[in-house]
Amino acid sequence: MSSFYSKMLNPSYPIVIAQYKRDEYGVGDEEHLHWALIVIKSKDQLAGHCFQAIDRHYSDGRGTVWSPHYAPHASLEKTTKCLGGVQIGSVRARELDDLVAIIRHHPTAPKFDGWNCRDWIIEVIELLRGKGWISEAFAGDHLQGNPQSRYLIYLRQASVNTEANSRDKFVPDILWLQ
Repeated sequence: MSSFYSKMLNPSYPIVIAQYKRDEYGVGDEEHLHWALIVIKSKDQLAGHCFQAIDRHYSDGRGTVWSPHYAPHASLEKTTKCLGGVQIGSVRARELDDLVAIIRHHPTAPKFDGWNCRDWIIEVIELLRGKGWISEAFAGDHLQGNPQSRYLIYLRQASVNTEANSRDKFVPDILWLQ
């Protein structure tokens, strides 16, 4: 079978880290933004399977409780809080169910003080890396320190682009892998 027909029968979907404004943080504060992972099935609508860890704060003694959130038909264009994102890999259609199951079964239990949604995304990325779904461009240990730092340079550019390009019509900017 030619590669053209193979790609038609088993398309590849981009895996994207998307970032969202928070009440006190926006463009220029990317290291504090909310992160989600989305598998883009429709580039026209920037829509697909979205995964994130959500924290809820309770005053009844439970404190902060983390829980997973999964939306199979999310769109990055549905909220102006999205400040774009960066593609970090891709998954073939025939493997998509496996990816969804892996992520949905990953716990949102904090591993250390200060653990947050970005740390959960990093944990998930490491699971996906083991399956070959994360680009080698993000695989190396060439960036020391905070594992989030390997993505922040791209996320900063995406948020600046999103803000600049959305003056007339909101469209989150995604930095696509070549």
